[in-house]
Amino acid sequence: MTNKTNKSGRHALAGRALVIALICILGLVAACDNGSTSTKPWDTVTVEFLALGTFPGETTLNFSPSAALPEGVTYILTDDKGNTWNSGSGFNGQITAEDYYVDVNTYLTFTQSFYLKGEKLTGTDSQRTVIVVVGTFMGDTDFSSITSDTGSVTLVHP
Repeated sequence: MTNKTNKSGRHALAGRALVIALICILGLVAACDNGSTSTKPWDTVTVEFLALGTFPGETTLNFSPSAALPEGVTYILTDDKGNTWNSGSGFNGQITAEDYYVDVNTYLTFTQSFYLKGEKLTGTDSQRTVIVVVGTFMGDTDFSSITSDTGSVTLVHP
């Protein structure tokens, strides 16, 4: 490529490079050579959670993430008894034993699945499974122990 000058003596290529650099800085072109050509606001994110509760004798489980989820990400929590809770519909992450499990006395499996604008995020470690024991004794219903928790999840932007 030859180095041409315009009438004022400035290099035309230098002017073009400056314009391209400004466009990249302003984020107007996703394919700028900044080490990434991604147009996604995030590629992967690890979601950690608050403690489920203190066992034995916990009356409420907390499935809330420990930090805000990326924009547009929600979760749906289901149990193996057919109950479903959706964070996109105002669910705050907390399940109270007496509201759903009086006289159930068994193991419960909860599955927490994540969605981006309604589309399920899939992949290895993209959903959380928690197994707890629930029981009613002398009129009190509580979660008596946690038997497993897959812990944090890694969400991959589709």
